Amino acid sequence: MKKPFGLFLAIIIFMLFVPQEVHSVSQPSKDVITVAHRGASGYAPENTMYAYELALEMNADCIEIDLQLTHDGHLVAIHDNTLERTTTGSGFVWDKSLAEIKRLDAGVKFDQKFKGERIPTFDEILQRFKNESIGILIEIKTPEYYPGIEDKIKQSLVRFNLDKAAERIAIQSFNHHAVKVSKSLLPDIKHGVLISAKNPRVHDRDLQWFKSFADFYNPSIKIVSHELVSRAHRYGLQVKPYTVRDATLIEPLLKQGVDAIITDYPDFMKSYDQEIVVRNQAEIESNNNVSVY
Repeated sequence: MKKPFGLFLAIIIFMLFVPQEVHSVSQPSKDVITVAHRGASGYAPENTMYAYELALEMNADCIEIDLQLTHDGHLVAIHDNTLERTTTGSGFVWDKSLAEIKRLDAGVKFDQKFKGERIPTFDEILQRFKNESIGILIEIKTPEYYPGIEDKIKQSLVRFNLDKAAERIAIQSFNHHAVKVSKSLLPDIKHGVLISAKNPRVHDRDLQWFKSFADFYNPSIKIVSHELVSRAHRYGLQVKPYTVRDATLIEPLLKQGVDAIITDYPDFMKSYDQEIVVRNQAEIESNNNVSVY
């Protein structure tokens, strides 16, 4: 009986004297997905195939794309409804034909080395990534200017047999009516509502209403809190805040319980996970050097 008692005593002493940190080692963010905002747009021209390809190379879980409609009814990936900021063109997207859009350079304003990048169509994006594991988060931009854009998106997804790909495709918008319309057209696809920092107060009745047609809730990082995330989760809504451009914001967001990180720098999450692994290993090695007696 002496040996079991001695072992028991050693365990008790170990628990008393080993530092508490050994019981609270951080974990890499395995369950939190990384969404590449407009592709890897911190490193390449936003909403270009180069930015999307780079996001894939950086092991992002998902690329986020912005969709607008040309004058002749083609879905194209561009954030602004005007052309000046990101391209060599001017004027409104809705006033241009696809042929006119395709003549514009969408890379040179970011950096001369990206000269020749073009605005991709939605179909081109789907064609390129349909067989990849990476997801696609579609933002419907300014749908008030594009009657029927929700159905256009559905038609493209149907063409590529992605209209029921709930694990690959998701749709979001600041226009919550557009989200409702899209959800009615694509009930198998997850949908989300975007909330800006201009609307910091979110009541339970808002979350309850969102849940009637949405699956996730994407607030600005400026209004995210642990309390807000917890309330959204109680209503069955995932929380995917935007947009992380500073790596130091990742850990606080993860501690608040978010389900995704939307970022211009998809490699931030990989670097964060590696940092956690190194930190944990250092803690473990340090703890292993502590005498139990």
